[in-house]
Amino acid sequence: MPDAPSTLNALFTVPSLLSLQGASAARLLGPNVLAYLIGGGFKPFAKWVGFGIAIVLALLTAILASDPNWIKYIIALFNSFLIFASNWSK
Repeated sequence: MPDAPSTLNALFTVPSLLSLQGASAARLLGPNVLAYLIGGGFKPFAKWVGFGIAIVLALLTAILASDPNWIKYIIALFNSFLIFASNWSK
């Protein structure tokens, strides 16, 4: 019988977090968990925290990329907009 997959393999990893799906999930989950823990006083800041998470993850992806071109940081900025807008709600 094959070994059962480790529970840790099913959680976020650095490569999965730096994918569009993983970054989008982190952008959605981070502010929602903080709003749940902190309460209603966090609501005005939730979108900004989500946007910060999107920017950090997109820039981290650009930093880890092997391409030495500076244009990757501009592309990372636009990717952060995509990450933020992928689960944007009013």
